[in-house]
Amino acid sequence: MTTMMTNPAGTPSGGPNKNNYDKGIASRRRLTIAILLVLALVVVAVALVASSSSSSSPPSSSSSFLLRDSASDDEGDGEVVLLYSHLRQLRRRILIRLESRDHKKLLPLDSSDYAGFLYATLGLMIAAGGGIGGGGVLVPIYILIMKFTPKYAIPLSNVTVLGGAIANTLLSVKKRHPLVDRPLVDWDLILVMEPLTIAGALMGAFLNKLLPEAILVVLLVALLSFTAYETLKKAIRMYRAETKALLAERGRARVRDDGTRESELARMAREMDEVQAERDKETQVKALLDDVERNEGDNPGNMVLPNNSHSYDEVGKVMEGGGLETGDYAADEENDVEMIESQLPHQKRLCHDRDKLLKNVDMDDYGSSTFSSATDLKNQEDLSKILEEERHVPMGNVQVLCLTLAVVVFINLIKGGGSSFPSPLGIQCGSLSFWVANSLMLVWTLLVIAFARSYLIRRHEIKSRVGYTYVEGDIEWDRRATVVFPLICTSAGFFAGMFGVGGGIVTGPLMLAMGVHPKVSSATNAVMILFTSFPVTTSFIVFGLLDMEYAGVCLILGFTATLVGQWGLFFLMQKYQRNSYIAFSIGGIVLLSAFLMTIQSLIAMADSGGPRPPAGLCTVQ
Repeated sequence: MTTMMTNPAGTPSGGPNKNNYDKGIASRRRLTIAILLVLALVVVAVALVASSSSSSSPPSSSSSFLLRDSASDDEGDGEVVLLYSHLRQLRRRILIRLESRDHKKLLPLDSSDYAGFLYATLGLMIAAGGGIGGGGVLVPIYILIMKFTPKYAIPLSNVTVLGGAIANTLLSVKKRHPLVDRPLVDWDLILVMEPLTIAGALMGAFLNKLLPEAILVVLLVALLSFTAYETLKKAIRMYRAETKALLAERGRARVRDDGTRESELARMAREMDEVQAERDKETQVKALLDDVERNEGDNPGNMVLPNNSHSYDEVGKVMEGGGLETGDYAADEENDVEMIESQLPHQKRLCHDRDKLLKNVDMDDYGSSTFSSATDLKNQEDLSKILEEERHVPMGNVQVLCLTLAVVVFINLIKGGGSSFPSPLGIQCGSLSFWVANSLMLVWTLLVIAFARSYLIRRHEIKSRVGYTYVEGDIEWDRRATVVFPLICTSAGFFAGMFGVGGGIVTGPLMLAMGVHPKVSSATNAVMILFTSFPVTTSFIVFGLLDMEYAGVCLILGFTATLVGQWGLFFLMQKYQRNSYIAFSIGGIVLLSAFLMTIQSLIAMADSGGPRPPAGLCTVQ
């Protein structure tokens, strides 16, 4: 069987197939937009129901009595009245929480506001390059400097991260992979990590309620410190490797004593080696070519060099002595390079013509004059299809992710969360229906990951069959990888939920540890944060925990600071040719988060007279 050497970048196939593919892409995009619009409408509708009491007074007790009296005659109407009663209680509790808020209004701004926004901007600019949000920095800033209570600081941090995620996503979705022709965002990686990060966060959030505060603080500091250490250590290794590569490149560019340019000749040497390798390949199959030529009545093997060209051996003399012999060619180094460059296209063209004849030859049946089977042609078609698909955003993955989050948000809204988050359906925290709702969310995410695993394994088997070439940072989703990496992602989400930090602060370093390319890691993590921060923000709005005055400023602040931070990092990376800056950004923001969250936790324990005991699953502290 012929080993197929493929170019991962690929080229778009033309003709009707491409037109049909483009039509399919357009239809899937329309479906995705429709799903997003439906999700947005559901969230807005629930938010309006939850906040409508601010513009309308609740019915009088006599009206409620009449409603209950009339409902007693009709069981169906009674269910409607019961639902309406729960909605009234929800609105009343939200209003009480809003009115009892002890933080000042946005205007006029005071010194704590200016300082808080300034430090938040700096933190966001550092976090922008790594695409990890920066929630671990924002929450302590909003608590320690701007004097918000944790209950309101966390929603403000989330909406700030949402603004940054929007900016990061807008920049990332347009970028291309640095090594191949495909989007920079790894949507297969998101399809694996996002559902399990959500599932892990659900379980971790319960443990956050049950563990003592002192244990949570110690575990949080240990986790963030270890993560920062490992990430910065990897960043330093990347920086040193880049330094060696840059020094080697500069060394090749240095001028020799005899005036020749080493970098040019070194490049010519590599290309001549490639030409010679092609020539050796032709020699090995000469007998087979002769058979083919006799059978086809053609004689492509008699291709010769034109009269004004030089032989391989003559050109090769350049590399043996560092220059060409005087008398045959000019001794000037510039002429050496020009001569070699003039011969390379012709030699490569000859090799290319021979490759056209050899492309479908079965090397296992040496001398049998048998061309590749229909299976090989099918593999070629499948490979071209895969390469063409990878050039575009996989809208199927986007649709699955949107549907996953829509179901999670819907179940989370109807189940509520105890006295702080009363359920509009009257579901009580700790009741059977409460646990059924949580189990449904967990089962749903597991079903999604099972589908994703089956999909990725099937694609990996096809890629292996057709000879797909992976590049640096790609993950081969075989059966082992589709088990190991999801388990790691579940652990990342578990720790994120248990400590109340954003998932990006865990998944960002995790991607680097998995060997993902730094640019791909940054872009992919930014999109993941958008998928998680949007539904969480809508939940905070519905539950009345988001200070809308500060939220608008924080959203714009997150968007602008992230945009500036991304542009700044891009400039530095282009100027100094270093991808390690992304790893330093991630490690730095994790280390800063560990420091600030430790201080915030210690101050909170000191103010409360020591570590607080576990609050209980349905208790709000």
